Amino acid sequence: MKRLTQSAQSRSSLDKRFKQLGSVARYKTPVRGWIKAIREALGMTTAQLAKNLRFRFNGANQRRTGGLTLPNIDSNLGTSSDNATTFNPRAQTFTKTFNDAYSAVFDWNLNSATYVNVTTGLLSYGSHTEFACDPSNAPAGGTSNVFA
Repeated sequence: MKRLTQSAQSRSSLDKRFKQLGSVARYKTPVRGWIKAIREALGMTTAQLAKNLRFRFNGANQRRTGGLTLPNIDSNLGTSSDNATTFNPRAQTFTKTFNDAYSAVFDWNLNSATYVNVTTGLLSYGSHTEFACDPSNAPAGGTSNVFA
């Protein structure tokens, strides 16, 4: 309970400090960009700035396509007790899923007493069902037998 109270007090303190800054709209983007404006205000050259910057980007993409199901086979008997009519014709649907994850980290050692870190990320995932085409309806010479 004490930890929640401290957390609420910390948020309240930050809110008060940010209110003093005023509306974000009053801070217009410099003509040549924020990085150049800050660099020039600090009297740094581009090389001096670059020496103290680090940027990392990571990404992972995963795509999975579920196949049409096969009958269950008993490993001891080597036979199936499933009904043959449920597999001929088989269900004509399958599921495609995706997972995409990206993250970026920007570190800047401004001087021996000041460190700036900006971290961001994106996670995207989902799935959808597609229908398998009848091979007799596939385009001549085509390699695709799936449509969305």
